[in-house]
Amino acid sequence: MPAVVTRDTRLDGMKFVLIFLVILGHISYYDYGIRVNRFIYAFHMPMFVMISGYLTHPQSFTRFKRSSLKLLALYLIFQTGHLVYNTLVKGIPFSLKAYMDPSLALWYLFCLIYWRCAYHLLRPLGVKPVYALLISIVLSVLAGFIPLGNDCLGFQRAFSFLPFFVFGLMLKDKSLVNKINQLNIPLMVVLLLLALVSARLLPNFMPRSPYFVWKESILRLIQSVIAFVICMGMIRFFPRRVPGLISLLGQWTLYYYLYHTFMVKGLDDIVQHYHIDLNIFSALMCAILMVIVIALMHRVKLFRILLLER
Repeated sequence: MPAVVTRDTRLDGMKFVLIFLVILGHISYYDYGIRVNRFIYAFHMPMFVMISGYLTHPQSFTRFKRSSLKLLALYLIFQTGHLVYNTLVKGIPFSLKAYMDPSLALWYLFCLIYWRCAYHLLRPLGVKPVYALLISIVLSVLAGFIPLGNDCLGFQRAFSFLPFFVFGLMLKDKSLVNKINQLNIPLMVVLLLLALVSARLLPNFMPRSPYFVWKESILRLIQSVIAFVICMGMIRFFPRRVPGLISLLGQWTLYYYLYHTFMVKGLDDIVQHYHIDLNIFSALMCAILMVIVIALMHRVKLFRILLLER
């Protein structure tokens, strides 16, 4: 009899909060000068990447190839959907070259392939985790000097977020998780406040383009440090017990991640066409509505098939 796998409900709860922030962050709205997206973008994708690293496990080459091909197939399916939408609704000519530039959040599928490939290639070398993290940080900064960006196959994002994937792998060591959970609360609160204030003052952490000037390398490093601090804070303070519905919804993050891109694009087109001004409150309602609709879509076989599920 196969072993029963017990899900980590706290981790599923984190994933749901993060995917909700992803959806909200992709909606255009007026937030009365608070710059909510500065806070959201400061950590939501770094934390997602960290979780992806944590959930990555050693695989045989056959299983690794199968999972990579599935991610590539998902990219082709959903990128094609966006290109068809752009052609039919916006009149943008269909171009094969557009497959090099992932639409909205689809860059993450490419990056997962890169990160997992690096993990399976380097793991046999037995590089110590601390050294792997330091190397990944150096690579994340140096990548910006390579004149390849504008989301071209997710190149810049893959390297920029690489340290978070590596740190996620390191979190498999439960002693490290315990150390984070035992961090001094007053000190952690102060660091979090400093990180959030800094995130408010700096541009959104969206490293999709190479540097225009060398000083931007320092900005990328500072934003990475800010993201690490906020991610540590989320691990330290996220509730131990999560409502069952939230943890259940957190199991379907791939559905939300892929399908919300069409909903956000459609919403933006409607808002622009009818000159509607969304504020933060209406954006929250739209994000909640999208969550509900996608959760219902999960019950329809067609939408599961499009995600290459049985």
